[in-house]
Amino acid sequence: MKRKLIAFSMSMALLLSVFSVANVGAFTATIEGPLNTPSRAEWDFAKQPDLAGEGIIQRNATQQGAFVFNDATGDQRVISQNTVRITDKITREADLDWFSITADANNVYFMAKTDVYRGIQNSPALELVITVDTNHTSGLGAGNLTFPNTATFSTTNVPADAAWEYAIDTKFAPGTVTDPGFVTTLPKIITAPATTGGTTCNTCAAQLASAAINAGSFAEVKVPWSQIGGRVTGANFLRFTVATMYSNHESAPDGYNSPVIDVLGIGSTLADIQDGTLGTSFDVHFDTDSGTFEPYAPLMVTEFQSDTTGKDDPAALSNLDSEWIEIYNPNSFAITDLNNYKVGNAAKRGSSEGMFKFNATSIPSKGVVLIARNKQKFQTAHPGYVGTVYDLTTNMTQYTAWSSGTTIDLGNGPAEEQVMILDSKDGIVDMATYGSPTTPYPGHTPFPVTATTAETSYERCPASRDTNNSAVDFTFHGLFSDETPGVICNGVPGLDLTIAKTGPSNPSKDDITQARFVNYTINYSNIGTSGEAGIVTVVDTLPAGLTFANLPENASPQPNTVAGQVLTWNFPTGLAAGASGTIVLTATVDVSVGQNIPLVNNVSVSGPSEQVAAKNNNTASWTTTTLGPADTSVSTNLSGAIPPGAQFQFTIIYQNTGQDDASDTTITDVLPSGVTILSEDSPDATWDGATTGTVTWDAGTLAPNTSGIIVVTARLASSAVIGTALPNAISITVPANDPTPANNAESKSMTVGLRKLYLPLMLR
Repeated sequence: MKRKLIAFSMSMALLLSVFSVANVGAFTATIEGPLNTPSRAEWDFAKQPDLAGEGIIQRNATQQGAFVFNDATGDQRVISQNTVRITDKITREADLDWFSITADANNVYFMAKTDVYRGIQNSPALELVITVDTNHTSGLGAGNLTFPNTATFSTTNVPADAAWEYAIDTKFAPGTVTDPGFVTTLPKIITAPATTGGTTCNTCAAQLASAAINAGSFAEVKVPWSQIGGRVTGANFLRFTVATMYSNHESAPDGYNSPVIDVLGIGSTLADIQDGTLGTSFDVHFDTDSGTFEPYAPLMVTEFQSDTTGKDDPAALSNLDSEWIEIYNPNSFAITDLNNYKVGNAAKRGSSEGMFKFNATSIPSKGVVLIARNKQKFQTAHPGYVGTVYDLTTNMTQYTAWSSGTTIDLGNGPAEEQVMILDSKDGIVDMATYGSPTTPYPGHTPFPVTATTAETSYERCPASRDTNNSAVDFTFHGLFSDETPGVICNGVPGLDLTIAKTGPSNPSKDDITQARFVNYTINYSNIGTSGEAGIVTVVDTLPAGLTFANLPENASPQPNTVAGQVLTWNFPTGLAAGASGTIVLTATVDVSVGQNIPLVNNVSVSGPSEQVAAKNNNTASWTTTTLGPADTSVSTNLSGAIPPGAQFQFTIIYQNTGQDDASDTTITDVLPSGVTILSEDSPDATWDGATTGTVTWDAGTLAPNTSGIIVVTARLASSAVIGTALPNAISITVPANDPTPANNAESKSMTVGLRKLYLPLMLR
């Protein structure tokens, strides 16, 4: 059985830190050499957005940031399988799934996840092209994406407002039989105009990480800032386009001459490039103030008031207040393109929630503005407020390109609610979440809410904290008198210890014979203005079913005491105002624990000086549910009538939509009488060679959330009798505990007919 990646394994040295509320900085991605086993564990916190075609800033407990863009799955150009050229099979492997960017003071790092890049001996192999627009001025820099511009294929341009000055061209050369796991190659940097194939970048690095696994492939690239014009300064940012293509720049044989196979964007790549110009580019903002240069939020949501006095409509006469959102510019420079930013509660493109664009053009350094659903109602409730208040109707413009909602309605129920900011390219740069959803927004922990009372607000405190964990970042104000619209929180008065815990929703699993590992991160902090001089104690209580072995590699720092399931850390130096700390903990899931079992882990923090009134945020929990079973299914596109003696084609689609491996998977087809297989194409399964009767394909271990296709070309015997039914029975091996066994078999009938049938080729 193939071993699956332990997706939540982490570098202890990376995550262990005691830090202030200021940004710690972006992680430094490691690009391993050919003598090492490549890893991508440091990227694990950077989760994909909910929908394809969206980008978002994701951050972890140590306030390290990465920008992640989620591409549409299966939107690459799918080349006909009727030919046998090796180039006709590479398109699935070049299908972009998601793309992530981070940076430190020295380098910019890129991670591209593509579809399964298993036969990396293919030639041509994957080429990843990233264009970098530094000045955002149409007419400067080059637009052409395909270079050098000497081949016969048509030009493919980037959007006019993303005309690039630098292009990073990484060709992952074919591997070898003995070392197919990853391939390293030096990227080239192409400068505008693209008159040559670029200059080899000896200070850059690239690798294919985990290229041979079923779950997907990961291309990592490191480029020094110096190779793309130097580090950004002030309010400047970078604009990117990303594409994969044939590394020999051969045109794909699907009716449109271009080597581009997939682009980050919305929808079909082939439809996108038909006009010769890509439809999507995206922006990444880097923290120039702190000197970390990590991706960050140039504007932040720092406080908001949800539905007031139990009324959903602030326009109601009985409601004397309004929902409002506080927006803060944390930078040492003014934001002068404020009219490019949008604020709302529509976390998903195309939703019915609201999104509104600023009419104002600027916000000063450290400046604060409020957006009120009803400005008049807000001013009635806050008569002494003298700051800037923008009315949702008169000072903002509904942004229908993102969502259709005509207002911003911040509910109070258990469903997750988001308050968020979009940049000029609709990247989600900041998001605050609250509620008690079953499945939170990827990478975000909401402030837990079941039902709030009247006149309440949530405040980011301190205002500089941004960990994507609203339970840590935000303080709940339960009284109207506690709200502080327009006033940035530098710390809660007095001593206020808080704690949060994060971990995987499902534990990753190694071979079935080995234990399952669960990694937790505990983040404790003092968000108050006074320090704790006494001993700060953190207690973690593991649930039944989890086991901790007190070894250096299992906890950092190690606990002072371990009493069964109870782990205790004592920090005798206390915790200063604004200081935080992180504990990384690894436990194993006992082999006796079944599937789909929730394991609730509780943690607490305490100190001798903290007052009782401040202890409402001293406990946290995280629920990890064990992996569910494999869930396989199989189907075909068989239908219609086939004339005697005719050649026809059909497609078998098989998949595993469960959470566990489907081992020893076999696809079986009992062919109709008189049907003979002429050829088949099964890139991820092995055909038994039979051409009539019962035919099988061995798909081996089918990993979670993976699928495959088998394209069969067959002929019906010329002696077939008109009107005869042609029953075809297809089935797939049923794994243990499959929750939907009924879809593991399918029986469809065609008929012997007089008309010729053209069956479509179905590919994912």
